[in-house]
Amino acid sequence: MHLSKSDENIINNLNLLKHSFAVIAFIFFLQTVAYSQSDSLYITPPKKTSFVKDTLAKSPTGAVLRSLALPGWGQYYVESYWKAPIFVAGWGTLIFFIYDNNSKYQDAATEYANYTGTDDAEYNFLYRKREYFRDYRDLNIFYLAGVYIISAVDAYVGAQLFEFSVDDNLSMNTKLNQFGLPEIGVKIKF
Repeated sequence: MHLSKSDENIINNLNLLKHSFAVIAFIFFLQTVAYSQSDSLYITPPKKTSFVKDTLAKSPTGAVLRSLALPGWGQYYVESYWKAPIFVAGWGTLIFFIYDNNSKYQDAATEYANYTGTDDAEYNFLYRKREYFRDYRDLNIFYLAGVYIISAVDAYVGAQLFEFSVDDNLSMNTKLNQFGLPEIGVKIKF
């Protein structure tokens, strides 16, 4: 059975999507294995008590490395659960568009290289079609780099501020007074 070019592209896109989900599932599986229960017979020495906390609850380096492996994994690590799907969706969407535009670019490049006609308008159209798909493939690669960078920076900041207190003991608010002028209020609870 011979498939048309569009059917082959659909099958290739589905295979890419299937492999992407398999990689994501494998990475999340590795994380659960890494945090599984340790040996219960191991006796840990007592910790020294100190007034100064010298370690962070979440490792910024670990958060950044996770985000660089898969955008969203670092957000999951620092417990920003609502951000993780946003980065994963952005990553997956851009991977799809890169693959799709690259496939279309290769088809257009082959069509351009194999053109034997004498019509300059058709030749120019094939050239612009090839360049269009190449440009959008490259632009999506640039956006993907941006998703990686933003994800890594967000995970780093989330790990640094993981234990930052956001309770109401210290708050600041603004409001308009009776004359319509802004007022700033500071409230401190002990």
